[in-house]
Amino acid sequence: MVPEGWEKRTLASLADYHNGRAFKPHDWGKEGLPIIRIAQMTNPIAKTDFYSGDDIEAKHKINNGDMLFSWSATLAVMLWNRGPAVLNQHIFKVEEKPGIDSDFLYHLLNNSIDALAEHSHGSTMKHIKKGVLKDFIVPVPS
Repeated sequence: MVPEGWEKRTLASLADYHNGRAFKPHDWGKEGLPIIRIAQMTNPIAKTDFYSGDDIEAKHKINNGDMLFSWSATLAVMLWNRGPAVLNQHIFKVEEKPGIDSDFLYHLLNNSIDALAEHSHGSTMKHIKKGVLKDFIVPVPS
Protein backbone atom coordinates (compact mmCIF):
# COMPACT_ATOMS: atom_id res chain seq x y z
CA MET A 1 0.00 0.00 0.00
CA VAL A 2 1.38 3.36 -1.04
CA PRO A 3 0.40 6.36 1.11
CA GLU A 4 -1.63 9.12 -0.53
CA GLY A 5 0.65 11.62 -2.23
CA TRP A 6 3.38 9.00 -2.71
CA GLU A 7 4.34 6.94 -5.74
CA LYS A 8 6.06 3.63 -6.48
CA ARG A 9 9.64 3.87 -7.75
CA THR A 10 12.58 1.52 -8.02
CA LEU A 11 15.80 2.06 -6.10
CA ALA A 12 17.62 2.28 -9.43
CA SER A 13 15.38 5.14 -10.53
CA LEU A 14 16.40 7.18 -7.48
CA ALA A 15 20.19 6.99 -7.75
CA ASP A 16 23.20 5.86 -9.72
CA TYR A 17 25.19 3.06 -8.11
CA HIS A 18 28.89 3.02 -9.03
CA ASN A 19 30.82 -0.10 -8.03
CA GLY A 20 34.29 0.38 -6.58
CA ARG A 21 37.53 -0.50 -8.30
CA ALA A 22 38.95 -4.02 -8.26
CA PHE A 23 42.33 -3.28 -6.69
CA LYS A 24 45.01 -5.98 -6.95
CA PRO A 25 47.51 -6.76 -4.16
CA HIS A 26 50.30 -5.02 -6.12
CA ASP A 27 48.20 -1.80 -5.98
CA TRP A 28 48.29 -1.74 -2.19
CA GLY A 29 50.82 0.44 -0.43
CA LYS A 30 51.51 2.43 2.69
CA GLU A 31 51.03 5.90 1.14
CA GLY A 32 48.38 7.67 -0.88
CA LEU A 33 44.61 7.54 -0.46
CA PRO A 34 43.05 4.93 1.83
CA ILE A 35 41.38 2.04 -0.01
CA ILE A 36 37.92 1.63 1.49
CA ARG A 37 36.67 -1.92 1.83
CA ILE A 38 33.71 -3.23 3.79
CA ALA A 39 36.03 -3.62 6.81
CA GLN A 40 36.68 0.12 6.86
CA MET A 41 32.96 0.85 6.52
CA THR A 42 32.07 -1.31 9.49
CA ASN A 43 35.15 -0.63 11.66
CA PRO A 44 36.74 2.85 11.69
CA ILE A 45 40.00 1.47 13.13
CA ALA A 46 40.38 -1.46 10.70
CA LYS A 47 43.80 -1.83 9.05
CA THR A 48 43.82 0.13 5.81
CA ASP A 49 45.87 -0.22 2.63
CA PHE A 50 46.60 2.81 0.47
CA TYR A 51 46.74 3.57 -3.24
CA SER A 52 49.16 6.14 -4.63
CA GLY A 53 48.35 5.86 -8.35
CA ASP A 54 47.09 8.78 -10.39
CA ASP A 55 44.60 6.83 -12.51
CA ILE A 56 41.59 6.94 -10.18
CA GLU A 57 38.26 7.53 -11.92
CA ALA A 58 35.92 10.11 -10.37
CA LYS A 59 33.34 7.41 -9.63
CA HIS A 60 35.91 5.63 -7.42
CA LYS A 61 36.94 8.72 -5.41
CA ILE A 62 35.03 9.31 -2.20
CA ASN A 63 34.86 12.32 0.05
CA ASN A 64 33.07 13.29 3.23
CA GLY A 65 29.31 13.16 2.72
CA ASP A 66 29.38 10.48 0.00
CA MET A 67 26.88 7.68 0.46
CA LEU A 68 28.29 4.15 0.38
CA PHE A 69 26.37 0.89 0.10
CA SER A 70 28.15 -2.43 0.64
CA TRP A 71 26.35 -5.03 -1.43
CA SER A 72 28.43 -8.15 -0.81
CA ALA A 73 28.63 -10.29 2.34
CA THR A 74 27.80 -7.43 4.75
CA LEU A 75 24.92 -5.26 3.58
CA ALA A 76 25.23 -1.74 4.97
CA VAL A 77 24.68 1.90 4.08
CA MET A 78 26.75 4.77 5.47
CA LEU A 79 27.66 8.37 4.87
CA TRP A 80 31.44 8.57 4.58
CA ASN A 81 33.07 11.04 7.00
CA ARG A 82 36.75 10.07 7.16
CA GLY A 83 38.24 12.21 4.40
CA PRO A 84 39.30 11.55 0.82
CA ALA A 85 39.67 7.88 -0.14
CA VAL A 86 39.21 5.43 -3.01
CA LEU A 87 36.48 2.84 -3.19
CA ASN A 88 37.16 -0.87 -3.47
CA GLN A 89 34.90 -3.35 -5.24
CA HIS A 90 31.78 -4.74 -3.53
CA ILE A 91 30.75 -1.24 -2.45
CA PHE A 92 28.60 1.16 -4.42
CA LYS A 93 29.12 4.91 -4.35
CA VAL A 94 25.50 6.09 -4.39
CA GLU A 95 24.73 9.35 -6.20
CA GLU A 96 21.14 10.51 -5.93
CA LYS A 97 19.47 11.57 -9.15
CA PRO A 98 18.22 15.16 -9.61
CA GLY A 99 15.21 15.92 -7.44
CA ILE A 100 15.97 13.15 -4.92
CA ASP A 101 16.81 14.23 -1.39
CA SER A 102 20.04 12.54 -0.24
CA ASP A 103 18.90 12.25 3.40
CA PHE A 104 15.67 10.59 2.32
CA LEU A 105 17.57 8.20 0.04
CA TYR A 106 20.02 7.31 2.82
CA HIS A 107 17.20 6.42 5.22
CA LEU A 108 15.25 4.61 2.51
CA LEU A 109 18.25 2.43 1.60
CA ASN A 110 19.14 1.82 5.23
CA ASN A 111 15.58 0.77 6.05
CA SER A 112 15.45 -1.47 2.95
CA ILE A 113 18.52 -3.57 3.89
CA ASP A 114 16.54 -6.47 5.40
CA ALA A 115 14.17 -6.64 2.44
CA LEU A 116 17.09 -6.42 0.00
CA ALA A 117 18.82 -9.25 1.86
CA GLU A 118 15.87 -11.48 1.00
CA HIS A 119 16.81 -10.98 -2.68
CA SER A 120 20.52 -11.70 -2.19
CA HIS A 121 22.33 -14.35 -4.21
CA GLY A 122 25.18 -16.73 -3.47
CA SER A 123 25.65 -19.62 -1.10
CA THR A 124 28.72 -18.58 0.91
CA MET A 125 29.07 -14.85 0.23
CA LYS A 126 25.64 -13.31 -0.27
CA HIS A 127 25.43 -10.32 -2.56
CA ILE A 128 22.89 -8.01 -4.12
CA LYS A 129 22.95 -7.94 -7.90
CA LYS A 130 22.48 -4.54 -9.51
CA GLY A 131 19.37 -5.92 -11.23
CA VAL A 132 17.69 -6.24 -7.83
CA LEU A 133 17.92 -2.46 -7.47
CA LYS A 134 16.22 -2.08 -10.85
CA ASP A 135 13.31 -4.24 -9.69
CA PHE A 136 13.09 -3.28 -6.00
CA ILE A 137 10.03 -1.04 -5.60
CA VAL A 138 9.79 1.51 -2.80
CA PRO A 139 7.28 4.25 -1.96
CA VAL A 140 8.55 7.83 -2.36
CA PRO A 141 6.81 11.17 -1.92
CA SER A 142 5.61 12.68 -5.20
